[in-house]
Amino acid sequence: MEVLELYADAAGNTHFRSTTIAFEQRDFSPPSPAIGVSADMKPSAAVFLAAPPGWDKVFHPTPRKQLAVVLSGELTVAATG
Repeated sequence: MEVLELYADAAGNTHFRSTTIAFEQRDFSPPSPAIGVSADMKPSAAVFLAAPPGWDKVFHPTPRKQLAVVLSGELTVAATG
């Protein structure tokens, strides 16, 4: 699966790049058939956010590495370069 990744270079400028997430067929939830499963991603923390429409349109650096999954609405992310 291709995902869009936002990363910072050595100078602190942010850029987008395409990253491939590999899947392998595994017996993830027997007795169901095997399904594609990615490698483990070990988070140091997990939080949920609920932002009202129009929240924080001011550019700010991310406080840490994040994985964004939008359940409703839309999210705009910008890079510096």
